[in-house]
This record gives sequence, C-alpha cells and structure tokens, in this order.
Amino acid sequence: MNVKKWMLAAAALLLSASFASGAKAQQVLTEGPLNEVKINLPMALAGNIELSYDRILLEDLSLGVAASAAWEDSYPYKLAVMPYTRWFFWKHRGQDEFPGAGFFIEVNAGFFDCKYTKINTISNGMNGGLKIDSEDANGFGAGLGLAIGWKWISKSGFVGEIYTGAGRNFVSETNGDVPAYIRSGISLGYRF
Repeated sequence: MNVKKWMLAAAALLLSASFASGAKAQQVLTEGPLNEVKINLPMALAGNIELSYDRILLEDLSLGVAASAAWEDSYPYKLAVMPYTRWFFWKHRGQDEFPGAGFFIEVNAGFFDCKYTKINTISNGMNGGLKIDSEDANGFGAGLGLAIGWKWISKSGFVGEIYTGAGRNFVSETNGDVPAYIRSGISLGYRF
C-alpha cells in the first residue's frame, strides 16, 4: 500500500473510532464554556502569526481550525488554513472537570500557499549535456497529517497547549519541492 493510501486509511480509522466511541457513551455537549481561541507563540516570534479556534463537541472530542499568515520572507508558508479534529485520551490530576483536556491525537488537513525553488533541467542540444536552472516559485499545497499534544485548562478559563506533528503534501504542483508541512507549537488562549 503506498503512503497516500496508508495515511488516508489511518485518518479515516481514527476519525471513525473517535465518532463511534463518542456516539456510544456520550451526548454532544451544549452547556459550559466550549469555545476556545488561541495564538501560537513560537510561530509569532518566527514571523508567522497563527490563530486557532476550537469547539469542544464531546468529553473527548473537539473540532478546530488554525489560520496563519507570514510576514517574514524567510518563512516558507505564506498563508495556511488547517482544519483538525482532536481525540483526547487521558487527563492529569486536576483536569477531570474539563472536557477536551489532556493528551490528544490530532488528525489535520493542510491547505497552504508556499514558496519553493523550482528546478528546471534543459537539454543542451547536440552536446547532450544538461543545464540545470532554478527559480523561486509560489504554489498551492494540500495534504493530511497527524499530531500529538497536551492541553491544560485553568479554572479561570485560560488554555495552554503544546503539540507537534506533520502532514504529507498530496498536491502535484509542489509535491516534489514541498513534500510535507509542519504542525507544531505552544499555544495560549482562553475558553469561553
């Protein structure tokens, strides 16, 4: 099985397992603070602002979206939107009263506008030699990925999380030059 099919199968399995476990034992949450807004601090310091919104659906499941924009030329992704779902497994002491907290696995999709170096190979006529030329180019990328992390919530509603992961770019326009995207950070925010 190739990598694309394996990742799609893993994402589908994880999503179906999380929905199946939630549907059996839990009701959709409708009361209490269930919305979060966050900012990814290391990315902001590196020249890329990333804001995210989460909605807690079940005790152990949330849906969210992150959007980022870079103002530094050195950052490879100029714009990105990453919808995700998180499945929470266990909590540490003091977090039991909060839904959508503790260790999580995330399945995400990435849609991004990126800068990459395009390599052009040109045949040199009768000599049979090759001339290699490169140029900067912009392209669209899209893919699927996984991440793991941990989320803490204070009694006053402040949220902190740390996560890391990556995703595979499936769009042929940049696939050879930008084969993957990174999904990581340390975010701070508020649940309301």
